[in-house]
Amino acid sequence: MPDQEGKGYLADLQDEDYDEVVSRKRQRQLAAKVCQDMCIFGVFLAAFTIVVLASLSADSSLLVARTQEVIKMKNSSVPLESVSSVDTFYEYTENFFDMIFTNTTDTELAKDRSRVMVPLDSSNRLFGSVQIRQWRVTKVAQCQVGTMFSEYKTDCYPVFSTATESKAGYGDGLFTYSAPDPLQGVSVTGEVSDYPAGGFFMQMSTNSTKALAKLARYKANNFVDIQTRAVALTFSIWNSNLDQYSAVQILFEFPAVGKVQSQVRTLVLTQRVLTIFGGVTAADMVANIMDIIVLLFVLYYIAEELSEISLERWGYLEDGWNILDWINMGLLLTAYTIRMTAYMEVGSVGTLGEKETAANADEAFTLLQGVANKVDTSRLINAINAVLLWGKCVKYVGFFPYVHFLFNTIKESMAYFAYFLIVFAIVQIGFVISFVVSFGDVLGELNSVAAGWLYTIRSVCADIDVLPIYDRDAVVGAIFVLLYYIVVILVAINVFFSIMAATLMEATYDTRKEEKKDEKSEAIVVVLQMMREYATAACQCQKRIKQLSPGLYKRIYGNKKEKEEGKGGDKDDKLKALEGTGKSLAALEDGDKSMTRDDNMPILGMRSTENMSKTIKEFTPAEVMRAVENLAGRVLSKIHACGIEVRIEVLRVQESLGQMVGVAEALSLRMEKIKKSQEKFLRDFAS
Repeated sequence: MPDQEGKGYLADLQDEDYDEVVSRKRQRQLAAKVCQDMCIFGVFLAAFTIVVLASLSADSSLLVARTQEVIKMKNSSVPLESVSSVDTFYEYTENFFDMIFTNTTDTELAKDRSRVMVPLDSSNRLFGSVQIRQWRVTKVAQCQVGTMFSEYKTDCYPVFSTATESKAGYGDGLFTYSAPDPLQGVSVTGEVSDYPAGGFFMQMSTNSTKALAKLARYKANNFVDIQTRAVALTFSIWNSNLDQYSAVQILFEFPAVGKVQSQVRTLVLTQRVLTIFGGVTAADMVANIMDIIVLLFVLYYIAEELSEISLERWGYLEDGWNILDWINMGLLLTAYTIRMTAYMEVGSVGTLGEKETAANADEAFTLLQGVANKVDTSRLINAINAVLLWGKCVKYVGFFPYVHFLFNTIKESMAYFAYFLIVFAIVQIGFVISFVVSFGDVLGELNSVAAGWLYTIRSVCADIDVLPIYDRDAVVGAIFVLLYYIVVILVAINVFFSIMAATLMEATYDTRKEEKKDEKSEAIVVVLQMMREYATAACQCQKRIKQLSPGLYKRIYGNKKEKEEGKGGDKDDKLKALEGTGKSLAALEDGDKSMTRDDNMPILGMRSTENMSKTIKEFTPAEVMRAVENLAGRVLSKIHACGIEVRIEVLRVQESLGQMVGVAEALSLRMEKIKKSQEKFLRDFAS
C-alpha cells in the first residue's frame, strides 16, 4: 500500500489506462508542437505574400502601357511593326526622335513645372538620353561554293555568334567597338541570336537639334550596313508622380536571311527595388519590414532542417516535405542574392538622377536595363516559390478526407507515373524530330528541337495553328498531325487518367493494405477540436442571448424546451429506461432469453415479465415506435449482413464455375488433339 500511495493518481490505473494516459500526453505535446509550427508557417507565409505583392501595382501596368504606346507609334507613318529593312529602320528612328522632342500641351505643362529632362507628357520624362548599340559580323571573303561560281569572287556575312562577331572599327574611325563594362554590362537575348554585353555604342543627345544632326551623320556614314546583325535602342522613362522608372529596350535584328525582327522589353523599377529600405509610402515600409522577417524565417528554417538531418540521418530524405522545404529556401536565398546584386549595381552608378539633372547633361545616360533584368528574375523566382509555399499549406490539412485520398493516390501511382513520363518523353522526342525535319525549314515555330518541343507541348492545350503545316504539305502534314493527335492526345493523355483510376480502384478494393496512422494529422485534429471548444466557450451564444434579449431567447429556446419536456417526461425516467434497454440488448446478444424483473424495459418486444403482461394499448406511441425502430434496425442489419455474405459466396461460385469452364475447355482441346493424333497414327499404320 505505501508503494501505491507514492505513485499518486497513477496507482489506481491499470496497464491499459496507463498506456492511454501516456498516449494522451504524447498527443497533447505533439498537438502543441504542430500548433506552433502552423502559427510560425502562417506568419512566414503572410510575410512572404506581402513582400511579393508589394512590388506590383496597377499604376506600374499603366506606366508600361503608356511606354509601349510611345514606342510603337501606331499613328506614325512608319510604326514599329512595319520596320522591315534598313530604310524603314532609319525612318522609324527619325520619327521616334521627332516624337520625343515634339512640343504639345502636355509637354508645355511639364516644362512649366521643371525644365530638367525631356518631358514626354505631363507625367513622364526621358531619364537621360537614348543609347544606340550595334552588333556586327566579320566578312568572310571568297566564300563561293562549287565549280559553277569558281570564277567569281564573292563575300559572305554569316549568322551572328561570338566566333563571327566583328570588333573592327568602320566609318573612317567614327564607329569604334567598346568592351563591356564589368559592373553594368548587359547581354541581350533576341529571337534570332544572343548578343554579348559589348558592341558599338552611340550616345544620342537630349537636345533635339544635336540628336537629329547626329542621326543624319550616322546615316550618311552607313552606321547600319550589310554587316549589321542587331541594333538596340536603350533608354529609361521616369514618372515624376510615382517616382518610378521604366527601363526600355527596342531590339532590331537583321538576320542573314534578310527579314528584320523587332521586339520591345519594358520593365518597371520602384524605389524599393533600387535602394535598400527604399520607398516612402506606408506599403513600402511594411514590405521592407516583411523582407527582414522573411530572411529571419529562412535562417530559422535552415537551422531547424539541419537539426532534423542530424537526428534522422538518411531517414530525413524519405519525407518529401523536407525536400520541398529546401527547394523553398534555395529559391528564396537565390531571389534575395539577385536583389543584392541589383542594389550593388545601382550603388556603382551613384545617385540616380545626379548626372541627368546636371547643367551640361546633353548626353548623360544611366543604364538601368541590367538592374531591371535582375529585379525581374528575382520576381519570377518568387512567383514560382509562391506556388510551392501555398501548396505546402496542404500539409496542414492532410487529415481532410479528399486531401488524404489525393495524397495516397499520388503516392501509390508515383511509380506508374515515372514509367509513363519516360514513355511519353520518348514518343514526344520522336514526333518533335519528325516535325522539325519535315517543316523546320519553312516554319519559324519548328526551326529547332527546343522550339518544336514547345510547339508540340502547346498542342495539349490546343494553342497551336496547324494550317501552316497543311499549306506546306497537305498529305504529310495531315498524317503527322493525325498520328500525333491519336498517339499523344487520345492515347497518352487517357493512359494518364487511367493510371489515376486504376490506383483509386486498387486503393479502394485492396483490403490487405492497412492504413497507417499519421500522428501529425491526428494532432492537427486535436488542435482544431481544442480551438472549437475554446471558441464555443468564449462565445456562449445561448447565455449571451438570454442576457441581452430574454424575449428572443424565449422564442428561440423556449418552444424547444417545452417540446422536450412534453415528449420525454422526466429525465430520470428516461435514463432508467435507457439503462434497461442496454441490459436487454446485452442479454439478447449473449443469447440469454431469461430476463429478470429488474430489467424494467418499457419497450415493446422485450421479454420481461412486466412487458409480457401488458397489452398493446398500455404502451405509449413513443414506446411502440422505439420498439419498432429497434426491431426493424436489427432485422435490416442482419439482412444486410446476409446479403453481403450471399454476394460474396455468389462471386466465389462464379469464379469457381469460370475456372471449371476453363479446365473443361482445355480438356476438350487436348481430347481433340489426342483424337487427331490417333486417327493420323491409324491412317499411317493402315497404309
